[in-house]
Amino acid sequence: MKNLILLHGALGEASQMEALKTVLENKFKVYIPEFDGHGKKSNSTNSLDIDAMSDELNSFIENELLINPIVFGYSMGGYVALNHALKYPHKIVKIITLATKFEWNPESSAKESQLLNPDQMELQIPAFCEILKQRHGNDWKQLVIKTAEMMLQLGQNPVLTTLNLNRVTIPVLVCLGEKDKMVSLVESQNAVASLKQARLQILPDTPHPFERVNMNQLATIITQFLADSNE
Repeated sequence: MKNLILLHGALGEASQMEALKTVLENKFKVYIPEFDGHGKKSNSTNSLDIDAMSDELNSFIENELLINPIVFGYSMGGYVALNHALKYPHKIVKIITLATKFEWNPESSAKESQLLNPDQMELQIPAFCEILKQRHGNDWKQLVIKTAEMMLQLGQNPVLTTLNLNRVTIPVLVCLGEKDKMVSLVESQNAVASLKQARLQILPDTPHPFERVNMNQLATIITQFLADSNE
């Protein structure tokens, strides 16, 4: 069986990927690493950094002795996977992203980071804050703050640009939910145009939150893409 790594998104954790794993594990050997600062690793004092998470992914691949893994990354996870392909060529053979935001600039990062104020979140979206507390324990507020800082950093110095995306030579499937309000169709199309071997897949009637994605539909898309790429 082929090795398939599932990467969670910002403010997510490993168990976020369990539903997708369930519908894929009869076809792939599925692995779900957890990024530093999230879930069971939420007590980390390190700042969040795309390069550092790419290094974490590489260490996971080496520690698990994975040969030619495929990587699916949701949101931030997709961004990390593509950066890993730049830093460590020939380790990953294919990438599938979903709801990954590519267009980071001072304006977009300021807009997104402003939504990540833990105190305001507790007043405006208490139910979601309770979910974050369940995922990350008492360190959830610190994770929110670190995520906002990471977004601002990406706005000043985007890790993925048109020029370096062009250096990613492996097949990539960029997936976008039809109703995603965080990631635009234009930025996804621009990313596909910049990549050497990429295509865009729209998931109908799908918003940004991973929990609202149809897992059976997503699993079919992933499986079909891997079959089409003849690996």
